[in-house]
Amino acid sequence: MKNRYLIISALFFAALCVGLGSSFAADIPKRLSDVKRITVAEVQQLQAKESVILIDTRAPGQWVRAKDKALGAIRIITDNDLENLKNTVSPEQAIVTYCT
Repeated sequence: MKNRYLIISALFFAALCVGLGSSFAADIPKRLSDVKRITVAEVQQLQAKESVILIDTRAPGQWVRAKDKALGAIRIITDNDLENLKNTVSPEQAIVTYCT
């Protein structure tokens, strides 16, 4: 079950990168094993250096039941949400997706 959500997150991230622009094309993972995983501590270090957009990629039911949610994390639920993100975020912006 956990791998299923990792795959969903990886696919979502790949789709997000495609949606944000072709400058990400070289960074889109080709295989699940190519997805860069980072720890919470690494996210915190990144946040200390720059602005980071956190995207919670959990399934809707999991998200609703979740007791813990990252402060400031956003959810991309509709195509409009993705389009808004694409139109407001620069290709250089750090984006971290997460699930449980």
